Amino acid sequence: MHMRLNATAIATSVLVASPVGADPAASVVRVGNTSEIRLSYRTEDRGTNSSGSSSGRNAILERVVAVTPEGVEYEYDLPDSASEADRKKQWFFPARVFKPNSSPAKLLNSLELTTRLDQWLASANWTHEMCGRWVFTWNAFQIVCDPTKVLDAVEPFDLRATQPRDGAILSHPAALASSIIRQIASNDSGATYVADFAVNPAVIRKQRAETDVVVGQISGKAVNLQAALEDHAKKQITGTIRITFETDSAGDVLRRTTETHLETKVQDGGSETSKRTETVERVNY
Repeated sequence: MHMRLNATAIATSVLVASPVGADPAASVVRVGNTSEIRLSYRTEDRGTNSSGSSSGRNAILERVVAVTPEGVEYEYDLPDSASEADRKKQWFFPARVFKPNSSPAKLLNSLELTTRLDQWLASANWTHEMCGRWVFTWNAFQIVCDPTKVLDAVEPFDLRATQPRDGAILSHPAALASSIIRQIASNDSGATYVADFAVNPAVIRKQRAETDVVVGQISGKAVNLQAALEDHAKKQITGTIRITFETDSAGDVLRRTTETHLETKVQDGGSETSKRTETVERVNY
């Protein structure tokens, strides 16, 4: 499994910490339910003397294997459109994951993934000593060898993690504080909710400093993390995050859009702005 370097990405995991006024219409998860979950993003960066943009997309297949009183078992795989070459690169999939009702997710087929990992490393003429390293081919990626990291890989695609309700409290790992979810539209087919946050500058500085360290490893010019943190501490960072949820009539999220706007001011008076829009949507089979 490759973990790609994206200097503009920020954590997008969300959690409803205190739901208020829950909708009586319960979400129904049935064995055999299959969905393709698509994630796409676009970034725009503008500075005093430069500008640029980037975009990308990815998708995984989610199938409900079992539903129990304790939780739900899912199988995650590459979409049907994935080529044989794609499957050889992505040793993480298929993966079976059990999501308990009130505790962290668990990987169920770790031995199978370990076997595929060994085959993947061998096909690239790599040993386990390469695990954790960042390399560059047509893009920068980290060689990930821990089967449990598949849980991190599928987390951005998880639209079931949050069932938004008007007045519920929502948290975001890159925000200064939690936010109250607001319903802004509703009809017979579903509803739309939004939550707005102020960005936590310390989180952004840390992410950027860690990116500097990785770039240094790839380029062969070592960067000290503490020095990178001190450099980014000289910059003033402000910004906002807006999360929009679009749900169906049962309250299940069909689409989640996260818009992040950042402005960075440096000591010489220059400034940079960046915008990232990430959309995750479910297509039921």
